[in-house]
Amino acid sequence: DAIVNANVLAHLGDGPYAPPVVAHLVDVFRRGTEHACDKWYRGPFTFQWAVARAAAAGVRGLDAIRDESCARTLAGARDDGRIGAGPLDTALAVCALSDWGAETPRAACAYLEAAQGEDGSWPAAPFYYAGPREDLPRWGSAELTTGFCLEALSRCRAT
Repeated sequence: DAIVNANVLAHLGDGPYAPPVVAHLVDVFRRGTEHACDKWYRGPFTFQWAVARAAAAGVRGLDAIRDESCARTLAGARDDGRIGAGPLDTALAVCALSDWGAETPRAACAYLEAAQGEDGSWPAAPFYYAGPREDLPRWGSAELTTGFCLEALSRCRAT
């Protein structure tokens, strides 16, 4: 569960327990298996977000994949500014780029602004999964997506 481990590192920061977790996260990244590295979370942008968050918390071993991670995240950008499948992926990507200290693509910020609903929310998208199989339940909400989108937009304005 690579994303769970990255989230733990984000909370604990660097320390003697970090090297084996960092090695696992770097291995997942270098093998290109971010989309299927965790039973509870899916998608490369969720992985990028969690790893960048851990790096921003001071886990220096993750710096080894910073540039490649930013390039891979930006490679997911589409002509309309979206990164990945929609607002949640875009928000996660913007937050990851921000945590890496990279420039935030203005088109992604504009996409998030345009995707906001009249009631101020963004559409629900799955974020948590009951396991690795496609037939298992998944959970997300407009509130969760909206929270990530608002965080991403606040980072857009900070740059």
